Amino acid sequence: MRRLLILLLCLLPLVSSAQSFSGSSQVRLNQLAPSGATEDQIIKFDGTKWVPATPSSTGLSLTGGTLTGALSFSGTNHSGLRFNNLTTAQRDALSGNAAGMAVWNTTTSRLSIHDGSAWTSGFVRLNGDTMTGALTNATNGAVSAPVVSLTGSTFAGGTATTTKPTLLIEPTGTTSTGWSTSGTLIGANAATGFVGRLIDLQLAGVSRFSVTSAGVLSLGGNFNLNAFSAANDLSFGTSTNTILTMYAATSSEQLRLKVGTLFGWSPSSTDGLLDMILTRASAANLQLGINAATGTPVAQTLKAPNGTAGQTNQPGGNLTISSGLSTGNGAASVILASSANSAGSTTLNTAVTRLIANASGIAIGANGTPTPTIKHGTATLTAGTVTVSDADVVAGSRIFVNRQTDGGTCGDSYSITRSAGVSFTITSKTASATVTGDTSTVSYLLINP
Repeated sequence: MRRLLILLLCLLPLVSSAQSFSGSSQVRLNQLAPSGATEDQIIKFDGTKWVPATPSSTGLSLTGGTLTGALSFSGTNHSGLRFNNLTTAQRDALSGNAAGMAVWNTTTSRLSIHDGSAWTSGFVRLNGDTMTGALTNATNGAVSAPVVSLTGSTFAGGTATTTKPTLLIEPTGTTSTGWSTSGTLIGANAATGFVGRLIDLQLAGVSRFSVTSAGVLSLGGNFNLNAFSAANDLSFGTSTNTILTMYAATSSEQLRLKVGTLFGWSPSSTDGLLDMILTRASAANLQLGINAATGTPVAQTLKAPNGTAGQTNQPGGNLTISSGLSTGNGAASVILASSANSAGSTTLNTAVTRLIANASGIAIGANGTPTPTIKHGTATLTAGTVTVSDADVVAGSRIFVNRQTDGGTCGDSYSITRSAGVSFTITSKTASATVTGDTSTVSYLLINP
């Protein structure tokens, strides 16, 4: 290093501002050498004067070219700059290191630069290398000029282990064996035991989209799905247990819950406290709540909305349960059923029909006869009789009468006469005689077959 410094000091008079070099003018080292030195010969300082030297890998050779800086190399034979080659151990053994000092580290095959305090490897090969320090890119974005761009082709066709994503975030020692063999653009694979967020997109410090290590997706705003196709749907969950799939199979958007999954609500954000769950119990069977493994299952209620508290006489919302619409004489029913009873059994009982409502009327029980009309009301007897007008009366109407309020002389029973499509008459009787003194109020129930 001392010899190089002395050489530079000797060259300075030749490149002072008073000298001019143009065209093919050159400054050669043989101008400093003693008589007899040949052109382009390597020289060295022997402590007293400059003398010719035998070429070796430790010499300094400057050939041809025009000097344009403090030190310039040009030509085609000796124009390269070779730094001192040292192993890491040899480099670290150097003393008196100044900021900017550089050596070629043969252990790492990298240029080492001293920053005044320690050696750093400040250069990374762009044709395949591993970075050990932080990377900060302060480049501003511009039109059609992304700050970072990956334009290479995505790899596909390997195994689930070797088909790595184009951009991969994966800690050392962590290897995924579940990549798509069709290729992946962006991938992240956290180590076992990681409990943070795999991704978190924020706006002004507020999370808008995040995915936890448990696969919980959180959205900080509305979630809009539009114009998806069956071949390009949106799914949550694993390939065998998808939680939610949304796509447009035809012209309308759909929400599809796959087999074996739940759609539920919880009174808190804590996992495991779902108390309202919608699931598929069996083919074409929608179930509220989940089957209890032990104990009593949580009772479920399907209700319409309440009216607004504080407003007078505001009704709650109607609840309509409807069958599908039929054509022609096609029959469709609303059926209410409950579990059968089986004392001492530990197996699930079957469902028993309790009520059927269809175009023919209402049937009570599994074997009940549907009736198109059920009516009830009250009437007051005058001289032991009263006629109730009702166009729904038929010859076979079943009319049940009961005394509600006693009045006058009460009879022992009541007889009914029917006038189809007009009315029915209730008469108080004792034995077969009309009790004209009966002025009681009676209630009636009319059921048409």
